[in-house]
Amino acid sequence: MGMVSAVQRALADGHLELFAQIIAPVHEADALPHYEIWCGCAIRRAITSRRCFYTAERFQLMSSLDRWVVSNAMRLASAQARGGKPVELSINLSGQSLSEDQFLDFVIQQIEQSGVNPGHLCFEITETAAINNMARAVRFMTSIRQLGCHFALDDFGSGMSSFGYLKSLPVDILKIDGSFIKCLHESAVDQSMVGDTRSGTA
Repeated sequence: MGMVSAVQRALADGHLELFAQIIAPVHEADALPHYEIWCGCAIRRAITSRRCFYTAERFQLMSSLDRWVVSNAMRLASAQARGGKPVELSINLSGQSLSEDQFLDFVIQQIEQSGVNPGHLCFEITETAAINNMARAVRFMTSIRQLGCHFALDDFGSGMSSFGYLKSLPVDILKIDGSFIKCLHESAVDQSMVGDTRSGTA
């Protein structure tokens, strides 16, 4: 319960921090810097992002946390663009937020008000969240992609994965679960499963 109070205070007082982790291409590419966004609590350094999100998910606070992240990520992207250093951002969303009727409208409003190029934004949900909220996930993805944003399916392969689901989900990027690449250097099966087949080779 102490963690719940800490997260609630952080949300109420704005004591959250936005972090960015660079996503580096394997090969040289002439593209904008791409960062994945997440947040943590600033009022108690002992509260890691993992603990913060675990508490928020358990006590139905993820929608509020996602709203804070989206809003501040838009401010960051807007400031970078105005400064002549635009970036691409990936923003993770929770299944709880997908289940909230007003959340889609909130995200669209934040994008439009920020003036950020929608093509520089990628929203992510986990495979489990998408499957558990299939109808809402499809509606959300379709609406966001119509604005010009990209959508990624995260942790693919970690749960009841099926390529059949991908036929129903309008995703641009498939983020494969780490279990498929941990032994990539020695497993021909893993290499075949995650290989790039666009050029006809794994």
